[in-house]
Amino acid sequence: NFNSFAVYPNPSKGTVTLSLSSNADVKVSLYDISGRNIYNQTFNNSDLSFNQELKFNSLSKGVYLLNVESDGKKASKKLIRE
Repeated sequence: NFNSFAVYPNPSKGTVTLSLSSNADVKVSLYDISGRNIYNQTFNNSDLSFNQELKFNSLSKGVYLLNVESDGKKASKKLIRE
């Protein structure tokens, strides 16, 4: 697990900030409630921590699962789009 992993604001209107304690590249995936992968992006990172704004404004209202992978670690958070 990561020392810190946050997605805010949550619930959101679509734009969220992902904050992660990692100094390696970060792969972000988003899945809808039925398990379909609807977003994949890998971000280059060499800082001590990772902060990235993600725009999910085109998503329908609902519950999603945000997965992150970095440096061999994985974590997930529920993301609510209002």
